[in-house]
Amino acid sequence: MKNMDIIRGNASEILALFGVEGAAFTLGVESMQPVEQAKNLAKDSAARLGCVVVVSGEEDYITDGIRQATLKSGSPMMKRVTGTGCVMTAVIAAFCAVVEDRFVAAHLATAYFGLCGSLAAKKSRCAGVVPYGIH
Repeated sequence: MKNMDIIRGNASEILALFGVEGAAFTLGVESMQPVEQAKNLAKDSAARLGCVVVVSGEEDYITDGIRQATLKSGSPMMKRVTGTGCVMTAVIAAFCAVVEDRFVAAHLATAYFGLCGSLAAKKSRCAGVVPYGIH
């Protein structure tokens, strides 16, 4: 992998991407691994590749191999909404358009996305239907 600014995935995806044998076990696109299990590999991979790695899940972990942040925001309801990770990736990309420091961009975007998820869950009328309200 060359010329990557940011790599985002759930723990299972990050573990599989960076070659941990047997880590590719997922249930559809759902991660079967906790974020904690992918933190060291994410940090080492970010340092080796010179990029930012975001591991999303119940908590989100962001690292550039030197700096790191763990965010506990969002809502448990978010994992029931198809495409949440894809939307998160798009939000991170949008933040990269206006924030030069990729670690800061990923950190801010991840915090923003978690806040949107928290607010949307409060407005949701049923599980799995989350009006994100991203403006």
